[in-house]
Amino acid sequence: MEELVKAKEYDAFRHKVIAESGGKNCTVDSLLDTLFESDVYVVKYAEDPYEKRTALQRFNLMWFYPLYVVFVAPLMYIKTGHTGLKTDSKLYNLVVKLIGKI
Repeated sequence: MEELVKAKEYDAFRHKVIAESGGKNCTVDSLLDTLFESDVYVVKYAEDPYEKRTALQRFNLMWFYPLYVVFVAPLMYIKTGHTGLKTDSKLYNLVVKLIGKI
């Protein structure tokens, strides 16, 4: 009996959240805004189904990473204090073309 009450409460809450998020036209952003009431969240996927690497990009991974670790990363660390790439830099765009999404 208690589980039935919890299920009804859950169903009512779910319908309320969906209605406040825009009903049938709700998006992930509107649903998260309704649930968390802030813009401080990140949606991550375990595997991005839309980003597939080509054979050439997979081949480029074999030579790119060793060269990056040996030559570029130390210079980046000395210059900026970290070895990552900013997403708006020209080097990042080149890397994405060479090896696909990072």
